[in-house]
Amino acid sequence: MQLQEQEHLSPLEEEQQRQLQEWHDEQLQMQLRQELQLREYQHEQHQAWQVHQGAQHQQHHAWQARSLSEMMPEETEIWSSIPAPLEELFFMSMDLLDVNTLRQVDATCRTLRTRNNSHQGVWKAMGITAFDGLEASGQSFPAATNNSRYFRVDWKMRYHEFWGALSEYSTPFCGRHIVDVPLEDAVANLNCRLWCDASRDVSMYLELEVLKNADNLSIAIQDDIEDGYRGSLTFSPDTGAVIRDRIVRYHPRKCEAFYVQPLPSIEQGTVFCGNIGLFCSGDKCAFFRRVRKSNAEGDVYEAWQCTGFIPDFDSWAKARWIRPCIAFRDSGAYDVRVARISKEPPIPMSQWPSRENWIEKNWINSDWELDALA
Repeated sequence: MQLQEQEHLSPLEEEQQRQLQEWHDEQLQMQLRQELQLREYQHEQHQAWQVHQGAQHQQHHAWQARSLSEMMPEETEIWSSIPAPLEELFFMSMDLLDVNTLRQVDATCRTLRTRNNSHQGVWKAMGITAFDGLEASGQSFPAATNNSRYFRVDWKMRYHEFWGALSEYSTPFCGRHIVDVPLEDAVANLNCRLWCDASRDVSMYLELEVLKNADNLSIAIQDDIEDGYRGSLTFSPDTGAVIRDRIVRYHPRKCEAFYVQPLPSIEQGTVFCGNIGLFCSGDKCAFFRRVRKSNAEGDVYEAWQCTGFIPDFDSWAKARWIRPCIAFRDSGAYDVRVARISKEPPIPMSQWPSRENWIEKNWINSDWELDALA
């Protein structure tokens, strides 16, 4: 039947059919070329990352073996010589220090460095508190254990290694610094993910520094699930808008999306440079922006701006593990790095704008559907 219909096609219809087939062939070839380029780039980046990680592990194991052989006898002697009341006072004072100050204390005295790095020391306690609810590459910071082999763990090194793993990007954007984006609409996932639940007091502040921007980028958090209808919450520092979306159907693809603009757009005709922040606490999220402007006298940073908490968390997040990522609209040269991961945002919550009710009432629907190609 189809052959009979094709025999009766007019010359114009045959020409249209031929042009349509050529267009489909060109689109398929373009897609195959892009996939091949992406795979080659991912393979090169992964090989470079493996070489770098192997060198780091070898250096760390050599340092650890040398340090433990020197420190363990001294640690045992210190524990037996410090009276219990002084030991308790020591721990109370060390717990009040931040990471940088604790490093300075370690540099002043070998005895304190040994004590702080012990199984019952400050570095381990600080890591358990700072990294509560966080995972890096599927691993959490180890909690307390009665196993005697953990007495020989270098907890200071483990703290810094875990923080470093949190601030790295997944393949193909390995490392902590993105300077080149080879393809359009690329997404750089971070290795870290956060457990979000209103019943658990877990918080995280992630800050990115954008020194160079080829076109447009956004920071987002998304459901960290392998299957199912993934959702995300995205903040655009250029427009000041927040977009929440969720895939409700894959074939044909349909996305349920809403957006709202709690912050004004930056100056027209410019691209965003400065700092972007993301703060998650329980099941609430907020975004931050600090614009950098350049003039004859140098770079000037404006004051921090905050969207306030974004409501309706359950409307897009169906999982409790969420993963931060960066979305790039265009390829080109960028300069983006993770500046800070901590528990505290740059602005105290008492100074945040109260926009939850306004945001909830001003979501604008922008659903879209992409039909499958014939």
